[in-house]
Amino acid sequence: MSTNKPLIVKLWLMTFLYILLIGLFVQLFLLPVLFTNWHGGDGLLIGGDWLDYQKVALELTSKIEIEGWSAWVLAPHGQAPAGIAAAIYTLTGINKPWIILPLNAALHASSAIVLMLIVTNVTGTARLSVWPVLPFIFFPTALLWNTQIHKDGFFILGSYIFLYGFILLTQINEHRYLYRIGSGFCLFLAGIGLIWIVRPYGVEMVVYISLALALFSTIFLLTGLDKNRKILFNIVVIWLAIFIAMPLTQTGAHHEYVEVDHAELGTVESVKPLTERTVEEKIDLEKQQYYQKEMLSVEEEKLIWVHSTILPVFVDEAIYTMAVMRDRYRNHKPEARSNIDLDVSFNSAADAIKYIPRALQVGILAPFPNHWYAEGSSSLTTLIRRINALEMFLIYCALIFMFYGWWIWRRNPQFYLAFGFSLGMILTYALVVVNIGTLTRMRYGFIMILVAFGIAGLLELINSKYKKGNS
Repeated sequence: MSTNKPLIVKLWLMTFLYILLIGLFVQLFLLPVLFTNWHGGDGLLIGGDWLDYQKVALELTSKIEIEGWSAWVLAPHGQAPAGIAAAIYTLTGINKPWIILPLNAALHASSAIVLMLIVTNVTGTARLSVWPVLPFIFFPTALLWNTQIHKDGFFILGSYIFLYGFILLTQINEHRYLYRIGSGFCLFLAGIGLIWIVRPYGVEMVVYISLALALFSTIFLLTGLDKNRKILFNIVVIWLAIFIAMPLTQTGAHHEYVEVDHAELGTVESVKPLTERTVEEKIDLEKQQYYQKEMLSVEEEKLIWVHSTILPVFVDEAIYTMAVMRDRYRNHKPEARSNIDLDVSFNSAADAIKYIPRALQVGILAPFPNHWYAEGSSSLTTLIRRINALEMFLIYCALIFMFYGWWIWRRNPQFYLAFGFSLGMILTYALVVVNIGTLTRMRYGFIMILVAFGIAGLLELINSKYKKGNS
């Protein structure tokens, strides 16, 4: 693999300036002057979490001014963007979100560079890895968080750093071997830490997916053990990194579930969510003894859960947590026009597993063409749908060429690591999130990895045709 440091610097600076200038334009002119009906104040869009982050940040800033820095916390009310914003406001004396734009720009630029390095590790050349990252840099969807106050910039960068570190840990090149392993180990844990700061539940997602990736890596590496004994060191470091990160998985979303005995269920095909039952249905449910423990109130947001007799307990509990989170999304804004599969809920791990094919379809391909030109609930959401239409058309095209790339890189384990990680994260979000708009934002960093490989595959195809034409 070759790296081009001047190219990396130029790409980082270009991305940084692009996001910074666009952000300043949006916050200082576009919203407060041209589109005042979309302006929520302080240069922020209406209807987003960033308005709450700004409010919390201002409250914390005032508290710091009165009580000193001892009053500062990283994540007030569990929201790290607000704590980071408050620190910047206090240090600069400027309480406007535009002062945070350089940080947003640096996060996005750094993510672009790490994505380029990931692609370079697969293609083997840095120059062919610049074009694949351009959609990540310029797709308008990314402006939703890069011009506002949000978590996604931190989360995407943390995810990319983690993945790049993992890729380095699987390499057995003799050149700078210990440096690569040490860098990979540090990047692996640094990425996990950055994710934990803004989305603790994300650590659980990433670590559990990394268990599957580690198993794949171990099997692959062991096939070459007879040629290189250093492979054992790679394997040990990979599992050590996961072991160190494992305690952070206990800081995310966890829910206790009501177990149901299979013998008592008989031939019932599905269990209706507790939140959808009438009082009469609840009484009838109790009479039929569908569960053993005391019924939990609707306010506690508990589900009746058919405990798996096959899966390990920690896997069953993880799927239950996703089921609870899905129900929260279902009940949050059921009237939203961008909701999809709102009628689907999970009452067992089997329910979730059966939904996986559909979840992959939604996670990768939504919004579908029939949503592209439908009207949103407001002029802003209608505009977003039109923008998403163009983005999705380009994504569809890129995914086609990704299959050509797969054929070229089919013996490259780093490709499978990146592909598996992206697919795992997209699938997890698609199992939980029922709103296409929210899903589009949350999957962005991971779908862009697939898009990058698709464009790289197209470039490989063009390059091979060009070589044949000149031969």
